[in-house]
Amino acid sequence: MFYHIFIGTKAQYIKTAPLIRLFDQNKINYRLIDSGQHGKLSINLRKELNIRHPDVQLGQNHDLDSLGKISIWTLRIVYQVIFHRQRLSTFLFADKKGYCILHGDTPTTLISFLLCKLYGHPVIHIEAGLRSFNIFHPFPEELIRLIVMRWADVLFAPSESHQIQARKLNRKAKIFNVRMNSSYDEMCWALQNHPNLKLPDSSYGVITIHRFETIFSRKKLSFIIQLVRNITLDRHLVFVLHPPTILRLKKNHLYSELEAIPNLTIIQLLSHRDFVHLLNHAEFLITDGGSIQEEAYYLNIPTIIMRKKTERNEGLGKNAILCGFDSHIIDSFFSNLKKYKHADIIKNYSPSQEMFNIITQMPK
Repeated sequence: MFYHIFIGTKAQYIKTAPLIRLFDQNKINYRLIDSGQHGKLSINLRKELNIRHPDVQLGQNHDLDSLGKISIWTLRIVYQVIFHRQRLSTFLFADKKGYCILHGDTPTTLISFLLCKLYGHPVIHIEAGLRSFNIFHPFPEELIRLIVMRWADVLFAPSESHQIQARKLNRKAKIFNVRMNSSYDEMCWALQNHPNLKLPDSSYGVITIHRFETIFSRKKLSFIIQLVRNITLDRHLVFVLHPPTILRLKKNHLYSELEAIPNLTIIQLLSHRDFVHLLNHAEFLITDGGSIQEEAYYLNIPTIIMRKKTERNEGLGKNAILCGFDSHIIDSFFSNLKKYKHADIIKNYSPSQEMFNIITQMPK
């Protein structure tokens, strides 16, 4: 059986890397297709994660970090589908029928899914069953999940509850519970490698904010700035800034305010390996990212999730709380920081190995 693996974002590279390495180690033939959504980031990610150059690149070596760029990228693919349908099929799949492996809930996920279905390839969806049950939180991720889970052929859910949600949407698919997210494998792999980052000498917390619904709201960005001011009155804080976050802070004339805050270290986007090491030694985490929520759960780091809803249940009620930008919840969190610890992570288990075993035993 032949396989086509579609990826394109930083999170997809990180979470799919353990599976790709298993394909390489076992000499399983596959075609790697990069959507180009994070074209610039992907160059260094492939080196860091030990992933070969893709067979196909749909984009160029720059990141689609705005809604406008994503729209143009989507229209170009639609144009190819309408006017060069057969040529696009050969370009993507090299006229080889096989399973298409997709991950997550990004624009890359949706475009890849539609292309695979258009050309008659069965779809395997990794990280299935995640639901926030609110179409606007997060948007468009929740909508993308609903579409892909509803019509995919094979679904890999990271927990029993996610498997149940996936089954409610898709009665025909083969659905497997692999018990954890593949981010666990990549996190363990990262911790086995020495970081290139010098960690702070004293205790510190980490904050990272990057979601569109956060950074495109001046009110929310202002809330974050004030939150950082309050925390750094008696704690050291490391703010890891994504490029779109920097851009939005500058456009809203807030970046200089952030720079002026004492007891704050500002660093730009790190490699995944360096970020995992930074997080592993942190006293607490503040984030609006779902993947980081999972990693903090696996590392047992007290976490504030700067969202109203989350599609992931990892850590909720244990090491993590949803704050919904509520100052009272945040104050309570810091007053009871020590209680946000747990010790129930599965050890000596690889969800990526479980998925690999299932995928390679599927009928041809």
